[in-house]
Amino acid sequence: MNHLIVYAHPSSDSFSNKILTISKEFSVEKEYKTEVRDLYSIGFNPVLKNSDLKGMHGGETPEEIKREQNYIQWADLITFIYPVWWTGMPAILKGYIDRVFSYGIAYKHADGGVEGLLKGKMVLLFSPMGTSNEEYGKIGMLDSMKQTCDEGIFKFCGMKVMKHVFFGSASNLEKEMINEYLKAVPLVMSKCLSTNKSGEEGEQNKDIKENGENKDNKEDSKESSKNSKDSSKNSDKDKANNSKSENKDISSNKSSMENSKSK
Repeated sequence: MNHLIVYAHPSSDSFSNKILTISKEFSVEKEYKTEVRDLYSIGFNPVLKNSDLKGMHGGETPEEIKREQNYIQWADLITFIYPVWWTGMPAILKGYIDRVFSYGIAYKHADGGVEGLLKGKMVLLFSPMGTSNEEYGKIGMLDSMKQTCDEGIFKFCGMKVMKHVFFGSASNLEKEMINEYLKAVPLVMSKCLSTNKSGEEGEQNKDIKENGENKDNKEDSKESSKNSKDSSKNSDKDKANNSKSENKDISSNKSSMENSKSK
């Protein structure tokens, strides 16, 4: 599996960075081909410029954008790690989405609607935030963030969002609670990937079963056709035999009558 981790936090001492470390360790342990795009470290420019748009529309995508698009197309699983700032993602990650998830790469217009072009790709999201999950849950903010991010961006592009985990009150946690949060990261990743594998195997088994049933039906139909033909042949044969027998009886009766007359 090709695993891309897109990370957006400026501090190497952050809780987000700890999630990055654990996610990468999990991926390497599973022997996934792993790439990390630390947007602050690589100096990614989040500003979508007019020259970018002109270049992409003219078939000449700027190299910086093309490089990141290649990573997206390469990946089977993409993990986004970012803090929630002002009930959304950091500007650098939003700019990454604006520039990299472009028309013709992430989506296109088709049959009067929109078609996502990143089908088959899985997405995991880990988002530490200062506010508690309970507080944001009460006012519906967690659902709102999932709708605008998970639905509005990734599912819109045809991607499968496996899980979006919000780590509430992350900036005020005791060390023990931080450790509990961090323990959840590999568990979530393992469970989501295991569930997806089971789902794929279920679909494959379904296809195998359907193909098997279709084959059985074809064989039954073939056998039925053969039996029908054999029955028809036997019926014709019986008719011929009956006809011969009748002709023999007639001939015998005729001979008997002639002998009677001569007597």
